[in-house]
Amino acid sequence: MIHTQQSYQLFHSLLEQQHIHIHYQPVVALQTGDIFGYEALTRFPDNPYFRHPGELFTFASEHGKLFELEKVTRELAIQSVFHKLTNNEKLWLNLSPDVMYDRSFTTGYTHSLLEKSGIKQNQIVFEITERSAIQDFDSFKRVLKHYRQQGFLIAIDDAGAGYSSLEAITELQPDYIKIDRSLIRNIDQSSTRQYMLEALMQLSSKMGAGVIAEGIETKEELQCVIQNGVPYAQGYFIARPDYPIPSIRDEGLKTIQQFDRSNDTRMIITSSTTFYDVISQVEAFVGQVDNTVILLENGSYIPFKTIIQFVCYTQLHETFTLQDKVLDKLQRYCAIHQTK
Repeated sequence: MIHTQQSYQLFHSLLEQQHIHIHYQPVVALQTGDIFGYEALTRFPDNPYFRHPGELFTFASEHGKLFELEKVTRELAIQSVFHKLTNNEKLWLNLSPDVMYDRSFTTGYTHSLLEKSGIKQNQIVFEITERSAIQDFDSFKRVLKHYRQQGFLIAIDDAGAGYSSLEAITELQPDYIKIDRSLIRNIDQSSTRQYMLEALMQLSSKMGAGVIAEGIETKEELQCVIQNGVPYAQGYFIARPDYPIPSIRDEGLKTIQQFDRSNDTRMIITSSTTFYDVISQVEAFVGQVDNTVILLENGSYIPFKTIIQFVCYTQLHETFTLQDKVLDKLQRYCAIHQTK
């Protein structure tokens, strides 16, 4: 991209005159069709210099204006959605590693934005972009630790698109892993892509990370990721980014709700799941234990063998009734035994 005086003027005009606006794309829970949250995406008027948001952010980075641009977009993203975001929904905000190193970017500033809006820290997911900018993972992990201690969540996008995403997943231990469109495209027609998805699902289950399939554009792709146990998805077939916040497309919602789950033995453990529910699932299980995972309501996974170990441990060492709720006890067990 050739930078001219006109491109500089346009960039500053976009920021100073607030011509930037935010569109939101729903992230949907594939078990129910409910909205799990939204990704905030930057938009601006058509112009001859910046054809898409990537060019705008690249320009800002090259000219030392990235913090200023991301500050504006973060403010807009929170201010434009807070009145629509429920307590159980999350907001994904794209964030460059360079900005997180910037001393001007502080959790205190973001926290003040959230206080005004009523959004909690654990509803904000910082989606790390431009991972190639991470030169020192040890240093970056220390930065992330500070944000996590405040309650913020971390996501890695473009999983499956190359080595940098796998390295980031391994090093940063994200709360959410977003599967890249390049792996999702025509996944219903490719056993190799499905094997790769299965491998990423197994990795996420051992890490306790939630998985989101990005770029769902056909009914068949959506059906395939549901069949493979992916808990969340987003894409044009489900809903295009827009503002005001768009609803899920009828065809997408219908595909999710009418999907045949009669052969799906996976269990979701929620705050209302009882010991009786879990014990019944263990007793009725038929299949390969090592390849099976259980989904928690927050989108993370636990290996099924851990569930079995938890049931055995609880029966031997704790007092409980079959109607007691199980989620809190299970999460404490996982934390103590480092199985999450």
